[in-house]
Amino acid sequence: SMMPSPSYNYAYFNATTMLISTTICVAFFWAYFQFILVARISVEDMQDKPSSDLLEEIQETINQGVHLYLSAKFKACGAFICIFSIIVFAWISYTSGDVLWGFLTTISFWSGASTSMSCGYAGIKMAVFSNVRTVVCAEQQQNQGGGWAWSFNTPFRAGLANGFQVSGSMLLSFYS
Repeated sequence: SMMPSPSYNYAYFNATTMLISTTICVAFFWAYFQFILVARISVEDMQDKPSSDLLEEIQETINQGVHLYLSAKFKACGAFICIFSIIVFAWISYTSGDVLWGFLTTISFWSGASTSMSCGYAGIKMAVFSNVRTVVCAEQQQNQGGGWAWSFNTPFRAGLANGFQVSGSMLLSFYS
């Protein structure tokens, strides 16, 4: 059998690295671009000032609830990660006969778990952030007699921002 030359492997590595790095950058750029489009919608733009004040109050209340939920969820996830890390380390070290392999597998587990938790945090924050802006768009279109495109596009863009951020984060986590 013919073995590929070292220069071939090096070129393959460089091409793969460039493709993955470019994909990660595009994902983060597109997520940021979609977030900016959503963030440009101001709650203060509502024509009905009492409704604007009420929306800001509702958003703040939801943010407080989300903060409490995430605090409780992260405590539970943190406990699970700590306990399961010990199990992963012990099992891999025992079955492979190599403590270093167990340690590296545990680090990979931590990397995946922290990436997953940070993506969940960003996703729920983005959802709350875009909810009020969706209402603002719907109110503006109702008063202007236009279609409902912006009130549809706002949560869609928030979902795109979250989806591309998750994709980029996971690809970065897998590749690193």
